[in-house]
Amino acid sequence: MFRRDPDDGWQRITPMNSFAGQWLWFFDDQLVHSLLNVQPDDPRLARRAASHPSVVVAMRLWMEQLPEEALQELAAPVRQSDHDAMALAGQILFEMGKVEEAAQLFAKLAAIFPGHPFASMNLGLCQARMRAWAEAAENLKNALALHPDRAEVWFALGVTLVNQKRATEARSAFTRSLRLNSEYAPAWFGQGLACQLEGNHGEALRIYDKLLEAQPDREELLANALVAAAELRDSAKIRILAPRLLQLNPKSAHARLALCWIALEQGNLEEANKHCALVAQANPGDYRHWYNLGVCLLRMGQAEKAGAAFDNAARLQPDDAGSAEGLARSLTAVGRTEDARKAWERVLRLAPDREEAWFRFGLLLYEAGEHAEASAAFDRCVRLRPDWLDAWSNLGNARWSAGDFAAAVTAFQRVLDASPFHSAARRAMAALAVDTGNLTEAERYIEGLSGKDWEILYNLAMLFHSSGKLQRAASLYREVLATKPDFTEARFNLGSVLFGLGRVMEGQDSWKAAVAMKPELAGEILKWMGSGPLCEDEAVTV
Repeated sequence: MFRRDPDDGWQRITPMNSFAGQWLWFFDDQLVHSLLNVQPDDPRLARRAASHPSVVVAMRLWMEQLPEEALQELAAPVRQSDHDAMALAGQILFEMGKVEEAAQLFAKLAAIFPGHPFASMNLGLCQARMRAWAEAAENLKNALALHPDRAEVWFALGVTLVNQKRATEARSAFTRSLRLNSEYAPAWFGQGLACQLEGNHGEALRIYDKLLEAQPDREELLANALVAAAELRDSAKIRILAPRLLQLNPKSAHARLALCWIALEQGNLEEANKHCALVAQANPGDYRHWYNLGVCLLRMGQAEKAGAAFDNAARLQPDDAGSAEGLARSLTAVGRTEDARKAWERVLRLAPDREEAWFRFGLLLYEAGEHAEASAAFDRCVRLRPDWLDAWSNLGNARWSAGDFAAAVTAFQRVLDASPFHSAARRAMAALAVDTGNLTEAERYIEGLSGKDWEILYNLAMLFHSSGKLQRAASLYREVLATKPDFTEARFNLGSVLFGLGRVMEGQDSWKAAVAMKPELAGEILKWMGSGPLCEDEAVTV
């Protein structure tokens, strides 16, 4: 059976996505606002005290870092929908980490006072903290419609869009933020994230490099820069960034995986495996790291250990087709055919359009002798990827073994139409022609082979032998022996043909060589010598 490993893009080490959540590094000190961000001696407090003194009392308590007491003072005016009280209470709740309560208060404030300068903005910020990205984006857009000159709000909008994978819109929002404040580092960071989402890793890396000049020990920056460098396969940059990141965080998965990439590029599988193992041990609950470890182990030929790693990944993430496929490959490699079959069936349930999986499943079935089922698997494979010639060739082999010769010829012809000198297809067509007794076709296909198959040549020689075309049979037997000189049956049959051609001395030499290798043939020679020339159907077969 002609075999070829399909594209190993499946076996690529998977990076950690460092985007989601890293914006909080910049965002933690960007608090919500109320209208009462004033000093204790501000004259506005005196005017406010006349209408609702408890709000002013709460303001002073808040400034004295007594948030619970401040909220108690604000309870009554909040019930009365006083907008200053609602804004201040929301800000205090936000600072206390009670983000959901703050969001509810800001939502009520925005509904009662649609033009309030901070209600929509604060609500959007709270929703962003709660990862309600779509809702946050809408409220931040409402805030910007009222006040389009706030750089931090444009930044926050960009963050919500990045987390929705709306990279182009996010980049536009970050650009607006930078127009208002060109030194605003969070917005530059956001631009880098947007570039990475768009696949522009070079531009992202340039942005991160600039930010790292000012903040060289910022872990999130180093991690994202490292991911960008890895996507660019920039080994030199990885060698600079990874050690710096490991100094800050010895357990950094980003750094270990980047070093794993370098080791793989250098062919140092043991080093790559070491980094993957450390990451998996440090993060045992993350299926991606077990998957990566499995990939390294499988490349090292340690299929049994690889299977254990892939099994861990599959248990943690049962719907991940990559982990399931890794387990199936590992089980196939260690010869656990029944378990491998179940594993491949699971892969194909998870990813029915995965042509490589159908290819490998077909190989497994073929080798198990289930030729009709293998034929169905290869048929599914070529439907998904019609230009995959090796799959067509294997489909032909499976059909042939299942006894469907006409369908086998169709598959092999599909290969030869696209690649006339495809060796596996030509060998198969030659063998089919031999099986059906079509000597002319068999010769035509064999003629185009660069490395000729001795088995096909031998069977073809026997066909010529039995049909009385002894000169051609002798030539083919000699070709077989040039490749396989210890093939006694070919040497014996060559002797028979030479006798038939009247070349007795050469025939005797060939028989002597055959008997030297296989003494039990001597009796057969004496019998045939006494009864005359070799009959047509007496050629020895394998």
